[in-house]
Amino acid sequence: MGAFKIGNAEAAVGGRARAAKLSPERRREIALAGLQAIADKLFDGDLVAAGRYMSSRGAAARRAAAARRRAEKAAKERKP
Repeated sequence: MGAFKIGNAEAAVGGRARAAKLSPERRREIALAGLQAIADKLFDGDLVAAGRYMSSRGAAARRAAAARRRAEKAAKERKP
């Protein structure tokens, strides 16, 4: 319980509850602080490069999820 991993339902519920209590401005500040930390650590503070990196990671995750859904659907259709 409480581990940060994909599929952790308890953490997801807690994260959504916290986000719901924060204003949109505060959520934006938190997101920007996270992006700045990535930029500082990996891109010598270049926010544009960090933004491109995060965008590509999101796109890759969406493509992988779509491929999993297609494979699951195909597997279900093959079962008698």
